[in-house]
Amino acid sequence: MALLRGLTGDQQGREYALERTRTVIGRHPQCHIVLSESTVSRQHAQIVRRGEAFFVEDLGSQNGTRVNGAMIEQAVRLSTGDEIDIEGIVFRFEGDEISVDTEERPSTILTTINAVQEPVNRADVNAAQKLRALLQILESLGDTLHIEKLLPRILDGIFRIFPQADRGCILLADEQTGRLRPMAVKNTRVPSAAQQPYVISRTVARKVMDEGQAILSVDAKEDSRFVASDSVAELEIRSMMCAPLTAPNGSTIGLIELDTHHVGKQFSENDLDVLANVARLAGQAIEHARLHRRLLRLDRREQELKTAREVQLHLLPRQRPQVSGYEFCDFYRAADEVGGDYFGYLRLADGRIAITTADVAGKGVSAALLVARLCADVRYSLVTESSPAKAVQRLNVELSQSVLAGRFVTFALCVLNPANHTLQLVNAGHPAPLLWTAGRNEVQAIGNDETSGPPLGVEPTWKYKQVELSIQPGQGVLLFTDGISEARNQQGELFGETRIRDAVSGARSAQQACERVLESVESFAAGNAPRDDVCLVAFARTAR
Repeated sequence: MALLRGLTGDQQGREYALERTRTVIGRHPQCHIVLSESTVSRQHAQIVRRGEAFFVEDLGSQNGTRVNGAMIEQAVRLSTGDEIDIEGIVFRFEGDEISVDTEERPSTILTTINAVQEPVNRADVNAAQKLRALLQILESLGDTLHIEKLLPRILDGIFRIFPQADRGCILLADEQTGRLRPMAVKNTRVPSAAQQPYVISRTVARKVMDEGQAILSVDAKEDSRFVASDSVAELEIRSMMCAPLTAPNGSTIGLIELDTHHVGKQFSENDLDVLANVARLAGQAIEHARLHRRLLRLDRREQELKTAREVQLHLLPRQRPQVSGYEFCDFYRAADEVGGDYFGYLRLADGRIAITTADVAGKGVSAALLVARLCADVRYSLVTESSPAKAVQRLNVELSQSVLAGRFVTFALCVLNPANHTLQLVNAGHPAPLLWTAGRNEVQAIGNDETSGPPLGVEPTWKYKQVELSIQPGQGVLLFTDGISEARNQQGELFGETRIRDAVSGARSAQQACERVLESVESFAAGNAPRDDVCLVAFARTAR
């Protein structure tokens, strides 16, 4: 599949499959590839597929489009390795013109070298010239850690070593699928011949990739031992070399292929030795570049997670409410660096206290971002709506339309009125809060299936109901997320709601209720790492 690969700026490393007949690039949000740079025109350029060929065309942009450094005035046909420059944002085109035969056809190899082991250089009349070119390649290997820049330099150096070469390419095996993908291509043949498909024998490619063999085919068109391999014969290749790119651990990560039509300048075994050496060094450099890229991605991810965690912790309450006759306690722990659980307190204008807990489906940065949005929307809904039920209803509509995109949030809202000791509860798919009484073995769930609605984001038009009750002296309420109830022990057994009830039963304070639940969960899990975030909020009316 043909694609564009970003080389610079915020597009570096991004890939765009060219599956459409027309792919538009520009600043407008409806473009297929959107660029945020202000100097990019709204519809700047397009990639058009005509049959098997791809063309790039400027769409009358203000500052123009460049291909391989040259400003284009009309549609230009693209070849693998061509670079498209749109206001300093560079993409490399990777086409389908290089392919590996799809049919299994037997082919006899003329000469092979075990390229995993150190190849031995034979004497060569052009040894000095090749040495100079090889040194230039070595300089390139140490000059950059960007694979997209490294491979074309390597290929240019190989053509300096083998000036008789007509075509050459470097293919890397995809780290996920193993499929060979062209990463650099060079073609010095006349234009008419250059338009012919560039096909590599599947037999050759398999031997190179599976066995680590460097291969030489001399005069393949006329050699009877290659007659069965049409992919070689059809191209009238007079001489072809193919060598594996090997990583430091000896694994094959790709290949380099060269061919020539110069009858009097066919490749020799000496040439194969040199190419095998270059491929071996290049493979090590590529693997180091890949490792460098992984480390950079890991470092960026760690920085993103650190920032997300700081933002998330900032969103959580810094202090508990100070309300006469009541006490509050809470606990929060993310399973990963950042989590999807949330709790909050909000003092309303009339003196009531809103206590919320929520659990966003998923983990990591995306869940943390939804938590941040939820935090803001909860505040807005509570201060603009006349009742807790309507506030949750508004919250559900807002999140469903603008944020969730298939996700959902379980959410519980308690609004405590300390003046008359009443509590209003709205439950959106969250574990039912528990009501306990100090010194008594009495624990009950607040609300039931009829009063609890679906999670936020599931039914945008749902009409949520609210439950109201009185809080007596010595009574308390525990809110929790499923990181508590779904904690597992070494045998995989769930902690469950019954154990939560047993732990909170008879607690004489909110602090004691939280401590009992957490100690019980820790003892039950017996060192088993938590799979989910843990969030607890308890509040209680003092007995005196």
